[in-house]
Amino acid sequence: MKFFTYGGYVKKSIEILKEELNQENLRIEDAFIFHSLLPPLYEKEVMQIFHKSPDGISWQDGICVVKKNGKGIVFKVEEGSKPHFKEWIDGARPFVFTLIEISAYNYINSEIIALINEIAETERIEDIYGHIVVRIARILKADLAVFTLYDSANNMVYAVGPGFNTTPEQVDTFRFKLDGNSIARVAMENRKSYCTNDAFHDPFIRKEFVKYFNIKHVICSPVFVFGKPFGFIYIARHPEREPFMDEEVELLEYINSQISLLLRFLKSLDGLRKRSEALVNLDKAGRLIVAEMDIGRVFDLIVSVARELFDADACSLMLQQEKEEIFRIVSSYGLSDEFRASHYITLEEARLVRDKIYKGKPMFITNLADLIDRDRELIEREGIVSVLSVPILIDEEIYGILNIYSKKEARYDEESFDILEAFALEVSIAIKNAELYEKAVRTTSSIIKVLSELESQKDSYTLNHSENVARLAVRIGIKMGLSEDEIDALYKAGLLHDIGKVIVEKKILRKPGPLGEEERKEMEEHPVIGARIISHIKGLEKASEIVLHHHERYDGKGYPDRLKGEEIPLCARILTVADSIEAMMSERPYRPSMSIEQIIEELKREKGKQFDPEVVDAAINLLMPGK
Repeated sequence: MKFFTYGGYVKKSIEILKEELNQENLRIEDAFIFHSLLPPLYEKEVMQIFHKSPDGISWQDGICVVKKNGKGIVFKVEEGSKPHFKEWIDGARPFVFTLIEISAYNYINSEIIALINEIAETERIEDIYGHIVVRIARILKADLAVFTLYDSANNMVYAVGPGFNTTPEQVDTFRFKLDGNSIARVAMENRKSYCTNDAFHDPFIRKEFVKYFNIKHVICSPVFVFGKPFGFIYIARHPEREPFMDEEVELLEYINSQISLLLRFLKSLDGLRKRSEALVNLDKAGRLIVAEMDIGRVFDLIVSVARELFDADACSLMLQQEKEEIFRIVSSYGLSDEFRASHYITLEEARLVRDKIYKGKPMFITNLADLIDRDRELIEREGIVSVLSVPILIDEEIYGILNIYSKKEARYDEESFDILEAFALEVSIAIKNAELYEKAVRTTSSIIKVLSELESQKDSYTLNHSENVARLAVRIGIKMGLSEDEIDALYKAGLLHDIGKVIVEKKILRKPGPLGEEERKEMEEHPVIGARIISHIKGLEKASEIVLHHHERYDGKGYPDRLKGEEIPLCARILTVADSIEAMMSERPYRPSMSIEQIIEELKREKGKQFDPEVVDAAINLLMPGK
């Protein structure tokens, strides 16, 4: 099954999931993804089944529920697919939950990007508030939402239209003095969202509003611009709806932080054209980085985009080193090898500016050498004068520091700070997405290791055999000019090519003489079984095809499908040769190991019969002395 993400909507992802499962010959009537950050698109019956199911994998009447911590997937499985589906879901569970998390965050990111695009195309700032509350209400599944502004001169809060599911009369009614008896006052003083799921009994909510709007679950999130209260976002649900979860409150805080940045950004730009252009450029930069999944390339892309955004003399991205309390450069532009290798910032030095760094705010240092006296000569040799820095925060912890260097005296205005702060948020999303992807890749590697060890436990004579076969197959593949993806699939297939032997009795595997008819049939099943086992694991689809055909012969007399010549996948033909060479090199109970000269003669003898001639030529070239 291939990974997919929510480019825009949940239903499309379900259709892709169905198509992928159909390719596995697994039939489902439907599938439903559940996450508190995703919109509820399903009928009440399905939602009840999911919420009543325990964590883990559970079945009822052809319905499979995969659940953990309130998140999961419901599958309606066709009767004929149940047995194989159970086998598939047991192995696919880690990928299912990785998929759910990536999908949820990408869905939210797409909604935020859509909001940014709407704001960029809005000509009047008064029209922006409507876009904000509609988008937030959609993301958080609210029944009502309204944006209010704060009039500091009169200490008044008043709603601005049109709101979400509110009439003009309701919007006009929603205005009050910001005194001590209000959730807005509490939210503003604490500088964080106030949430209640029992509005009628909450001491800080005006009861006339609770009755008038018929609400029970309410979040009030303060919006600050340039450090001052600008307004509040109110979202609410009716009494019969589910309460707001902590995860949803945290999400609103995150969205609010971006809205605050956007409002600061808009207020600081001169004219509508300049505002729109800056937002679009920042949006494009964010899209470019978030789309990348390789963590190393993400770091390089961050530096490249930052350089272009700020037309910088030099840039660097510094990350905290594992088991060390220092930050070192992992990617840079415009810096010497000496500076990249030698320059670092200690955690203690970062803490000197805790109030700025740890709040996620950019910091401008007019003279870097004065701040880090330890590197004064190094900094002066590099020609760096000042630096604009911003921390990269992930899960509220400092992950790294992005630096924009100037080699002459420079001054940055408020707009530059806003852009850098917004860019830092996009960077944190990209890094988190890339780390989730790498975690999934590591999970696949762990599964390969477990399966390979399981194979060696079944047959002690094959201990290290699979690893040797995989390495030799890769060398042959490189010699024949295979692509990086083909080499990767070939290596995985080499590690797992005999995993199907777990179903073969040990006495057959270790039998010194010829196999009987029934024994031979059982042995010839192992490529089919092996391919079937690993085909259900994400990332091993190509490897499963190689495993299936690695006992085919070039002359068509092999098994399981009697394929001939180039009908056999090239990687399978390579694996066949590598497997045979390693077997001939190994000492077995029924024969001693063969010399290189004997192996080469055997390869030549079977050239065009058991083996592909071109693969044999490449293998012999590697086996020759000195190779």
